[in-house]
Amino acid sequence: MSKTRKLRKVALYRGSEAIMNYSQHATESTAKILHTVRNEFHRNPGLTHAVVTDRNGREWHLERNLSRLKLIWLTFRVN
Repeated sequence: MSKTRKLRKVALYRGSEAIMNYSQHATESTAKILHTVRNEFHRNPGLTHAVVTDRNGREWHLERNLSRLKLIWLTFRVN
């Protein structure tokens, strides 16, 4: 019996061009994933936004100017 792995997918963009795509396992906390995205924004000044796809397939668009309040709100919303 094979089990499907639940992954959260993250895509980082510069304008409409996807710069980097990666997946993180769903057992990692949402806060860690969002913190990683925020660190990528600080490390890479050319990034404009990111798209996080949660386990249910919903896409969450994160702008570069992500505030701490929005980060906390997303931590509870993203599955």
